[in-house]
Amino acid sequence: KFSIIIPVYNVEKYIDGCLKSVMNQSYKDYEVIVVNDGTKDNSMDIVKNYDVKVIEQKNQGLSCSRNNAMKIAKGEYIQFLDRDDYLKSDTIEKLYNFANKNDLELCSFSGYNFIDGENELLENKYWDFDFLPTDFNCDHFNYKDCFDFINKLPVSSCLTIYKNDFIKKHQFEFPKGLCFEDNVFYSKALLSAQRCGILKEKLYCRRIHGNSITQNWDKHFNDYIKIVDILLS
Repeated sequence: KFSIIIPVYNVEKYIDGCLKSVMNQSYKDYEVIVVNDGTKDNSMDIVKNYDVKVIEQKNQGLSCSRNNAMKIAKGEYIQFLDRDDYLKSDTIEKLYNFANKNDLELCSFSGYNFIDGENELLENKYWDFDFLPTDFNCDHFNYKDCFDFINKLPVSSCLTIYKNDFIKKHQFEFPKGLCFEDNVFYSKALLSAQRCGILKEKLYCRRIHGNSITQNWDKHFNDYIKIVDILLS
């Protein structure tokens, strides 16, 4: 029912914990696709200990890694997982039950942040969905139903699942060679989907450390401008 896509590049410190969180899922009907994006450390030696599909490629970046994995994904839904993050043990079960029940093409959900080296899970207001009207139907909607607050919808590849057939039908891809690539992918999907949903449960745990793109967005400012230009067009 699920294809879980994990690009890997120089994350030997984190990849074992990431994969363990997948293998410990309460819902077992899934495949894991690991993309070796030309990693230079021992990450893949750790990956070999797990029953996963592996794509080997020269270093092409996050967008190409995800695009290449989507080409072979067989699951009904696609879940992106960053190599230094982890899933709560009931993530896939709850997401599948909610998305399947409501026949969703796109489903966003909530998560925690945690500081690298610390165990405390921190609330993240960006993912609280507090801006939603009290009478808003989170079970299924499309962009017209949320047009008044569409710019407040939180965007993350990893905190949104997509129906595989929906992605293939519209031939969605992440823009190659750019950071903040999830903004383009999500926006195209949101504007094309007839049935979106929001599950207000914190199921994803996102690591915060000094090397993450979101903590160094000023270093990728040119990419930011290019992404905004794509979104405007």
